[in-house]
Amino acid sequence: MSEALAHASFVDSRRRHIVLVGLFDALDWAGIRPVAPAQLNALWYLANALAPAWRLAPFDAAVLKTERPPYFPMLQRDLDALVGMGMLDVAGLEMDAQRSRMEGRFALNRSFADPVLAIMRTVQEEADLLEFLGEVVQALNRLTDAEQRTGLVEDATYADPDVDIGNVVDLGEWLEHGGLTRTADVLERIEALAGEDLEPAQCMDIYLDHLGRRLRHA
Repeated sequence: MSEALAHASFVDSRRRHIVLVGLFDALDWAGIRPVAPAQLNALWYLANALAPAWRLAPFDAAVLKTERPPYFPMLQRDLDALVGMGMLDVAGLEMDAQRSRMEGRFALNRSFADPVLAIMRTVQEEADLLEFLGEVVQALNRLTDAEQRTGLVEDATYADPDVDIGNVVDLGEWLEHGGLTRTADVLERIEALAGEDLEPAQCMDIYLDHLGRRLRHA
């Protein structure tokens, strides 16, 4: 399967743009500004892997599994489009040594984004999405910057032993309606083991803490 096909998204680009605006809003509230591409790819991956635990549809179809952390080429196109719309500002450039190219660091342009976010908050489904994205940002912040850059290669979905390097990790394109990624399934098992009702965000925090410990004591 070609890389372009492996990264194709079944989600309309306009929907991904809306989700990205919400993600940058959550990052802004967390004091993370501007955002480096590697961190954004990590968040985008984690949001997709965890979405089923919140009964949300994923925002991307799949990701090509490599020996590196998850990377979404189409995400760069979405960012470029949002810059063109004025939703994002390019706040700096940095060299991606692994891919030998310059990449931008991005920040939300509140003048353009806030009216969109205000409308989203009036729609329950979109308000739930914004809450979820905020939880994902807070959870990933439980890992250090270095762990964020490399740690998701150990995530339950991306590290699935049934998916070989060079094949596609399913983030929702082939899952049955309501089906769980391996990561979302882990969250359900955490709640079962806890023996009490836990919110998905609590299970996510426990999972990220566990992932961090594995990385620190590998």
